[in-house]
Formats: sequence, structure tokens, C-alpha cells
Amino acid sequence: MGTDNCSGNTLGQNATCTIQVRPKAFGDGSYSGLLTINANNNPSSELSGTASGSCGTIGAAMNGGLLVSCESDHKLIAMEGGCDGTVNEPTCVGSLDTLEHRWAGSSGTDINASSYSDGRSNAEIAIMYSPHIPHQAIHYCASLTHNGYSDWYLPARNELNLVANVRNTLGKFQSERYLSSTERDSNAIKGVMFSDGTNSDAGKTYLEYIRCVRREETYSGANLVWSPGGTESLDINSAGSPAYSSPQTFTLTNNGTATSSSISLTVGNSDYFELVSGQDNCSGNSLAAAASCTVQVRAKSSKDGTLYGAVQVNQNNRPILGLKGTATNVCGTIGSFTGGGVLVSCRDGYQLITTPGNCTDSATPVCDNATDTLHKAWSTETVDINSDDTSDGRNNETVVMARVSTSGVGTYPAVEYCANMTYGGYSDWYLPSTYEMYILTQNFSAIGTLSTNNWYNTSTERDSSRNYVRYTGNGNETSNNKSTNYRVRCVRRN
Repeated sequence: MGTDNCSGNTLGQNATCTIQVRPKAFGDGSYSGLLTINANNNPSSELSGTASGSCGTIGAAMNGGLLVSCESDHKLIAMEGGCDGTVNEPTCVGSLDTLEHRWAGSSGTDINASSYSDGRSNAEIAIMYSPHIPHQAIHYCASLTHNGYSDWYLPARNELNLVANVRNTLGKFQSERYLSSTERDSNAIKGVMFSDGTNSDAGKTYLEYIRCVRREETYSGANLVWSPGGTESLDINSAGSPAYSSPQTFTLTNNGTATSSSISLTVGNSDYFELVSGQDNCSGNSLAAAASCTVQVRAKSSKDGTLYGAVQVNQNNRPILGLKGTATNVCGTIGSFTGGGVLVSCRDGYQLITTPGNCTDSATPVCDNATDTLHKAWSTETVDINSDDTSDGRNNETVVMARVSTSGVGTYPAVEYCANMTYGGYSDWYLPSTYEMYILTQNFSAIGTLSTNNWYNTSTERDSSRNYVRYTGNGNETSNNKSTNYRVRCVRRN
């Protein structure tokens, strides 16, 4: 300001005026430009120079995380390593990353999350336009609030490459595969091996490591930000058709330098989430710089289960508010006896039911509802038979029992035990998938007879030598040798 005495003035013969020009750079590198006088003979002067030291030190703490790189219009920032899995201000004190998620709960659908350069666009597609497919890894980052910032996202493949390039500087990475948000096709996504930085595709349902990122950009206009940036606590614990959670208030603030456009909001997965009537003072209004507005959101459901959704602003920088909740006891009392066993949860049009505890090792077992003691191995052979469904153990049972017809009775003891069981007047019992076993662990107290702090077999296979197991203490999942004996609990759908 005050360094231009040319603009708006005229110059007499031999008269002069002066201006001062200075470069500005967001990142290091060469730059060039042109200064032109828009009058008379339109003289111009070429400008050029080199910027150095403007980016900052790679790996240094910056704006919520660690600096990864400086791009043409933004700085890429990654979370610190060793963070726990909480979504609201996680603690990052571990020596290595432990946070793992699946890209999706099921495969077979290509949602066109195809950007290699901007994970934000992949998140928008996954959360806003495919909300019925639980994209756990993408949703976790979108729901995250960390070090006061709520605009985190799962990096696209090229962004993940940038992180891998400086992995030793950032620190705390596992020498394993990390997920990107970039979809390869209906069954696989793009990933990067952090042992050597090479690209490596993974199945959508594989459990892999993640590290969330954000961008620090220069906005010349409105910059809308949600606070908090997401929630996993829109929980329902009552009967109803539908039943509702308590409403939660979210604030939208304009952190930019200009007034926003008139705001409109879109609810992703409106089957499970809604804006509370009369509690939305954002829609239809514009926000001046530093101004805020609020909305109230609540979950709704007619069945038990995990609910995913989002609210997106459709203008300016289009921020996404990630939403998640859990519905329980919507269709009955968890732990009550029904349908030949004990009610575990109400899912998409069915009840998930488990046998009572401590069943004997028989095709027609006696179950005395005491703590489980029965152990069985998953398999006696090391063959990958593609029993890899993470959500429906019935599909895995079909695959396994087809294999038993050639490998012989007794080669898949845990699955065979449930498949051959008749109990409570029903013969459609099966060994639960890893997600179905997770549901059992989450309702541990109500079911009451699962063995405390022990591992349970699931029907979901990892590879030729391992299958997934679940820990009752916290619901954590890992994979272990198929030949190891783990506790068994059968389920059915009603």
C-alpha cells in the first residue's frame, strides 16, 4: 500500500512516476510474470526470480501435523505417527502407527473415486454419493478433529507417494502397505508399500494402515470450516420406527477473507441422518468473513447397526461434515432369548442371533449359558479358498463347505461345527464373519457369556495360512494361523 503513484494519474512530457513490486511465493521454485501499463503504447516489463526457504522444513510441526511438501497452491500436511483410533483429538504417543482400517466393508462396486491427486474429491464421492457402503478409512479421516483442525482426509495415491517419499523424516511408519483413497476398480484400491515406497494395490476389504493428511491453502475468498469437524457419537439406544438420537449442534465458520455464497446443504445418507427442523440457520444465508452459523443434526434408524453419513456445503470450498453413529435396541432388547438363541442386534432387515454360551461339541449341542470353553481350529490345510467375506459369514460357509467336499470332513473344524449344528429348532447356524463377530464383542455385556479377554474365530480368511480372529476385550481384529485353536460361537439370522 502507498507504493504506487502511477495508477490513476497522467504523466506530462518527460514526467515520471514510481511503483514498487515484490514477489510472493507459497513454495520454493522459479517464478515469472509480466507487469503491463494499460494505456497508450501498453509498455510491459518481464518479472522473474527464485524463491527459496519459503516452504519450511520438511517434517517440521505445522498447522496440525507435519509438513510433507509444498505444491503450487498448497502445503501438504500429515498427521503425526503413533496416533490412537479416536476421532476427536486422538493421542499420538505411540512409537509406530497402529491405526488400521478397511477401505470398504464390501467389494464389488466401483464408485468412481478415481482422483490420483486430490483425496478430498474421493472423500466427497465416497461419503456423499455412496453412503450406504461403509468406507471406513475415508470416513475416519473425514470425521477427524486433530490439533484443532477438522479438514483431514485420506490422501489420494499421488499424495500418499509424497508422504512415502519423506517417510523417514516424518517417522513412525510401519514397513507395510498404507491405503490411499484412490479406487482401482470395483474390488481394489491403490496403496503404497512404506518399506520401499513402491505402489501396491490392495483389496477393498483388506485391513491396512492409514495416515490422514490435510492441505494448508491460501484462500482469496471464503473458506468455510465445520466445528467440530465430525462426530462418531450420534448414537441411538431406544426402540422406534424410526428411533432418533439426541440432536448435536455443529458450527460453520467462514475463516476466509470474503463473504461466502448463499449456503445450501446436502445430507449424505438421508435414510439415517437429518437436519433438525427449525434448527438450521445456515441454509439460504451468506457468511461474512469471521461470521458463523449453526445447524443441528440427528441420526434416525429402524434397525440396529453402524450408521454412516455426512453433511456437505455445496458452495465455496465445499467442506464435508462426517457423521457416524450406532443404533442399538431398536428392534428389541439385546441379550433376550428369541429365534432359537440370544438376540445380538437388529441389522438390515434381520435379527442377528447367537447360541447361548458354553455349547458342547456336538451336532445337537447342549448350551448351558455359561462362559464359552469350546475351541476349534479354522483349518488343517494351508490353501487360500477365498472365504473372504467380511460382513456375511453365510457366504464364507458356502465357500468352506464346498471345499470340505473335496478336502474331507474335519479339515475346517470351526466352520463345519456351526454348519452342521441344529439348536433351538434351527439348523441354519454359521460361524460369524469378522464384522459379525465384532458386533458380538460390542454387545459383550448384554450377551454375557462370551469368554472375557479371549480370541474368537471368524469365518473370514486372510490368506492361505491365516484367518481373522476377534478379541472380546476391546473388539480388536488380527489374523493368525488357521491351525491355532480359538473359541467358537455360532450365529444365525432371523
